[in-house]
Amino acid sequence: MKPHADVILVGGHAILLGAIAARLEYEHHCNVVELVATPEQARESLRRRSADILIMDIDGADTDFLNDLNELRTTFPGLCIVLMGSSIEARQAAALLDADIQGLVVREQWTREISDAIRTVLSGRTYIPPPLQAGIAAVQREPKRGDRAGPDGAM
Repeated sequence: MKPHADVILVGGHAILLGAIAARLEYEHHCNVVELVATPEQARESLRRRSADILIMDIDGADTDFLNDLNELRTTFPGLCIVLMGSSIEARQAAALLDADIQGLVVREQWTREISDAIRTVLSGRTYIPPPLQAGIAAVQREPKRGDRAGPDGAM
C-alpha cells in the first residue's frame, strides 16, 4: 500500500520519535523519511527531499523556535506543520495557530491524538486537541493589544 504522506519528525527525544515513526508507518501507512533533532536539520532534509508533514516536538526547543517555524513556512509553503508539546497552554496555542501551524498535539496524549492530527491536516484542516479548543477560542475573543474601548466599553 502506498503511503499517504511523507513525514519528517523533529525533536531531541529519539525514543519518542522512534515510537511515533513506528506508529505512523504501521497505522497510517505514512513514510517517515527522516528523524532529525533540530529545525535546522529539518530544513536541510527538506532541501534534499519533499515531505507532506513535519511533526516537531517543541519540548526543550530553543525559545526562538517561532522564527524557525516562520522560516520553514516561508521556504516550504505546502508543508503541514504539527507541533507536539507537554504543556501547551491556550495562549501559546493561539499564537502558534496565528503562525499558521496546522496542528497541535499534547505530548502525553500523542498515542490518541496523532491519528486525528494526521487525518485532519491531510484533509486540509487544522487539528486542535479538544481540551484546548475552548481556551483558544477564549483567547481569540480577547481584545488585541492596542485596541481601545470606547466610553461605553465598545470596541
